[in-house]
Amino acid sequence: MKEFPKYFYWLDMMRFIAALLVVFSHTRGFFIVDWGTLPADSKNLLSAFFYGSTRLGINAVFLFFILSGFLVGGKVIYRIHDKSFDLKSYTIDRAVRIMLPLIGALLLIVTVDNITGKDVHYGRVIGNLFSLQGILVETASDPLWSLSYEAWFYIAMGGIALLLTSSTKRLKYPAYVIIFASALAFTKLEATYAMIWFLGAFSVLLFPLKKVTLTLVFSGFLMIILISLLQISVESRSVDLQHLRQYLPPENTLVVLFGVTANFFMLALISLKPTKTFWIRLDSLGTFLTSFSYTLYLTHTPVLQLLKHFGFPKSSELNIMTFLNYFTVVIITLIVAYLIYLPFEKQTKNVKKYIRKIV
Repeated sequence: MKEFPKYFYWLDMMRFIAALLVVFSHTRGFFIVDWGTLPADSKNLLSAFFYGSTRLGINAVFLFFILSGFLVGGKVIYRIHDKSFDLKSYTIDRAVRIMLPLIGALLLIVTVDNITGKDVHYGRVIGNLFSLQGILVETASDPLWSLSYEAWFYIAMGGIALLLTSSTKRLKYPAYVIIFASALAFTKLEATYAMIWFLGAFSVLLFPLKKVTLTLVFSGFLMIILISLLQISVESRSVDLQHLRQYLPPENTLVVLFGVTANFFMLALISLKPTKTFWIRLDSLGTFLTSFSYTLYLTHTPVLQLLKHFGFPKSSELNIMTFLNYFTVVIITLIVAYLIYLPFEKQTKNVKKYIRKIV
């Protein structure tokens, strides 16, 4: 097995787009009325496309899990293979990566809750800091629900790697404890999401693909179908699709199929090396944008809540002003996320380096 690649083309752009899709979804929910309450003259193909494309938040989170599994879990698989896995280094990497941006987000959440008059439950905040939301405490802010999954994916993978690379029984006991704790956590969480994360991890063994174009087209086509089916399977306040749901397989089955398909789409896309100047620059732009995409994902909801509190209007119809307001909110959210990124997420490398010096 070759050394784990340091860079994958297009993967950064996919991570940013996934975060942006979640922002688009929540922004529309905050500042534009539901489809069912739109006036008749606002309902057309363009508005239907807009509402459909801003309803992809959960699909974007699934893509997050796949990309995380590939990058984090895939790297651990390489380390297991060459016997170079180090639990201490892995723990520092993952803990700082998750907690540093999360601290910034939680500070923003507490600040916004105080400004808007919402009760602040500090026990819940502390529980979210240690990724116990959905297990022992409630979520402090909507997007944080997925963060407990990420943390426990990392913990489970660390336990598995420790078990497989430990040379003595004494070192295997902590691995059993870690794996047991992870299994216990997933009695409260959705185990299907762990499955798609591990699909992402093991898909690293298929990289790079050979039949790239065929795989990209075919998997892209299947992804569109599965996204459509997943949208039908999700309850809607405005459209009754119950008559169609009875013909669909269980939602968890659709999630796993989406995970498999999205994995192949990702593998095909990152196997395409950009050669033209435009595509090289676009890929480089993705690297910049994804640098604060994690912070964007964590902080956008409290920003939306704050804008709503200060009277940013909720549109009851679709017109030019509606879209102008909508994208103004998105831009403000991006700017705030970048500003919070600077003192927190951007310092990840420095904090890791400092911790390694003292432990």
